[in-house]
Amino acid sequence: MKKLLLLILTLSLLLTCSPMAYTAGATGVQQPKHLLVLGDSIAAHFGVADGAGYDTHLTQLLQGTGERWNSTNWGVSGYTSEDLVTHLSRKAEEADGRATLEAADLICISIGGNNLLRLLGSHGLDSLDGNGEIPWSKLAQIFTEGSDSVCTELKEDLGAIMRLIRKYNPDATVLVQNIHNVARDFEGGISLFGKPLSVAALADRFFDPILRVIDEGAAEYGYHVADTYGAFSRSAERPLLRRELIHPNEAGHRLIAGVLFDKYTEARLPITQKSEANI
Repeated sequence: MKKLLLLILTLSLLLTCSPMAYTAGATGVQQPKHLLVLGDSIAAHFGVADGAGYDTHLTQLLQGTGERWNSTNWGVSGYTSEDLVTHLSRKAEEADGRATLEAADLICISIGGNNLLRLLGSHGLDSLDGNGEIPWSKLAQIFTEGSDSVCTELKEDLGAIMRLIRKYNPDATVLVQNIHNVARDFEGGISLFGKPLSVAALADRFFDPILRVIDEGAAEYGYHVADTYGAFSRSAERPLLRRELIHPNEAGHRLIAGVLFDKYTEARLPITQKSEANI
């Protein structure tokens, strides 16, 4: 009888102390983690079939680590940063939306592009495409005169977005994508104000203020920047954009997913490993 009691006690201790008891819960099944995607038409994978957007590709990459993941996409085409603040506020007032926000382990945000497009629309340039002549001189003037107001708005809204997220979820990893390089599929150079200039150099001039705002907000508001702009600029794969030269095609979405996955992996490293990785 004593031997039987000792055997039962030993088995109980082994089951209690096993890693599965701590990580998998009472059912013995690992609880899934949750990805929440927020933002504009890029987040909503405009022009790309369901299942081909970066949220799907990112979920697959995350599951490849051996963890279980599911995802929710709150992307809405046309959203500016102000729209996203309003959208998040409304979601947080709803029980289901608040529960989704609270449960998220990783939150990815794509925002800011429509802030720039709205600036163009206010000057009569509602859309750009690769088929017609693009008024580069006018574009340069518009961005030079209007970038300050766009940057101020974006910075304030990023702060509001992060305060809303942290109110309901203080622990999720938050990644903010900077604006991808829409000039990378243009061929050749241009003449601006009588000077030869590559399209890539012109794009840098347009987007630098926005990129700086997103970078500065990372330190101030506590998110991580996923450098999709740099990834699009460096990639040799063509094309990465649809014909209107704004929205990514499926290859572009795969690239975005890879950038987000790498940044999330880096963000989860212990501080000592991050330091070693940057040496």
